[in-house]
Amino acid sequence: FIDKREIDMAITLIETLTASDSTELDFDTGISATYNNYMIIFDQLRVIESYGSYIVAQLSVDGGANYLASDFQNIYSTGCIGLAISGQQGPGSIASGITHIYNLTSGNGYVLSRSSGTRFKDSEILPDENNAIYTIEDIVVNALRIKMSDSSTFSGTFSLYSIDS
Repeated sequence: FIDKREIDMAITLIETLTASDSTELDFDTGISATYNNYMIIFDQLRVIESYGSYIVAQLSVDGGANYLASDFQNIYSTGCIGLAISGQQGPGSIASGITHIYNLTSGNGYVLSRSSGTRFKDSEILPDENNAIYTIEDIVVNALRIKMSDSSTFSGTFSLYSIDS
């Protein structure tokens, strides 16, 4: 499922991380002012413990020393701890998809994300789409943390790409 706008974009793999019963994954290198827009492809996302939580991307403005955990709005909730990149998950579900994160490094305007993917649970395939915003303007992000909204453990592969549009 490729967005028509992506056809003219050049993408560059920055890093691939694999979670195995992890509570978080950090992309703390490779995000710079060279690119303003990024893409995360996640595959075989499995939640180990809880039901009803969702995967989020937290933002850092200090190279990963601290991560912002408030002032996010998602279609799932306000007051979220990060940009939601996959919908509600639970034990036994599997999800894969793509999240675009826009305006990450410019320091001008809002950081936005748009996600699309699929979830498989109990022999049912479900669409999974989300939009999110960090509600404070003009930040310059230089690291991302992937985690569950309730800090439970998860497994899966996450690849971060820069987008040159």
